[in-house]
Amino acid sequence: MLVLRNFTAATLIALTAGCATGLNSSQESELASYRANNLAVEEKNPGLAAGLGLLPGGGSFYGRSYGYGVANLLL
Repeated sequence: MLVLRNFTAATLIALTAGCATGLNSSQESELASYRANNLAVEEKNPGLAAGLGLLPGGGSFYGRSYGYGVANLLL
C-alpha cells in the first residue's frame, strides 16, 4: 500500500511540475525584441492551459498545436 501511495504521489508531482513554467533567458530576449519592434505578443494563461491540459488535446489546442491536439483526441 505504501508503494502505491508513493507511486501516486510521484506521478501527480511529475504531471503537474512542468505544466506552467516561466520563460527561459533566450525566450525572454526574444520577447524583448518583439516588444522593441512593437509586435503584439499575447501571453497564454498558465492556469487555463493546465486546466485544459486535463482534457485530451485541450492544452494542445489552447497552445495552438492543433496537430498534437487532434493526435491526443484520437489516441
